[in-house]
Amino acid sequence: RGSSYRMFKTLVERLPVIPCSRWGRSLTQPIALADVVELARYCLLHPSPVTRNCDIGSPDILTYRELLERTACLLGLKRIFLDLPITGTLWCRYWIQRGTGAPTELVRPLLESMRHSMVARDRHLQAEAGIPGRSFEQAVREALAEERSGSHIPRTSTERAAARRSNPRTYLYHVRSVQRIPLPAGRMAQRHLIPNCP
Repeated sequence: RGSSYRMFKTLVERLPVIPCSRWGRSLTQPIALADVVELARYCLLHPSPVTRNCDIGSPDILTYRELLERTACLLGLKRIFLDLPITGTLWCRYWIQRGTGAPTELVRPLLESMRHSMVARDRHLQAEAGIPGRSFEQAVREALAEERSGSHIPRTSTERAAARRSNPRTYLYHVRSVQRIPLPAGRMAQRHLIPNCP
């Protein structure tokens, strides 16, 4: 359900020919949202006595081009990928926005991050928690199955309006965002992630 996943999926669905600039060779290690939630829950249940930074990711390390190719394969689509010797992001931003309809505020930071390899340096937290993470293929298959079952979150205004009409009592808006905010005195984050936590 991540915004990057939706963008790549839409790109593969809509474009029969996908140009790849040099950013297509950068490495990425995507992780499923469900694995992130499980790891956050583990951290709350097993607090560390010291502050530490932890990298997380799926077992798969792949280039952005491989990510697009595997997505096309999982969707059962034949796509042509063209390597272009271009390093800038301006033209990429233009055609990705045109191809996916994604806003500039989403496309720009994604493209800037794609200039660099985004690979977990040490996945010790996942080893400690016993949560190696879903493979890329498994995560995409689960997302596709969820979409086909109708349980995915509507994205466009048309989808949201249709969802409200078909099921007005149970339809909810979902917002996902990572923020760093100080907790008010006497409050604990555990109350929001762990059922029946005092």
